[in-house]
Amino acid sequence: MTDTTASTLKATLHADLNTAMRERDQVRTGTLRMVLTAVTNEEVSGTSARELSDDELESLVAQAVQSTGASGMAQMGQVMKAAQPLVAGRAEGGRVAAAVKKALAG
Repeated sequence: MTDTTASTLKATLHADLNTAMRERDQVRTGTLRMVLTAVTNEEVSGTSARELSDDELESLVAQAVQSTGASGMAQMGQVMKAAQPLVAGRAEGGRVAAAVKKALAG
């Protein structure tokens, strides 16, 4: 599975999880949480790290900024929320936050 396909899959799973939580569907919520955990565990397993390069991370953050229409630091939370499914286990949260701050400041 390519990184783009995996990102799309995780984004879809996260969106479905949010919907299930809003609808208070406990079975679907639990199932989706287990699936997301399994996907995340697979991403971090093995001998080689599957982490984003700085250029790729900046590109994904730029997509998140564009999709939210954010123009300043006040919208950092919105951008982080949009960026997490795109980044999905390929970079730690601190690196993502730093990239978002850089994108919004510049």
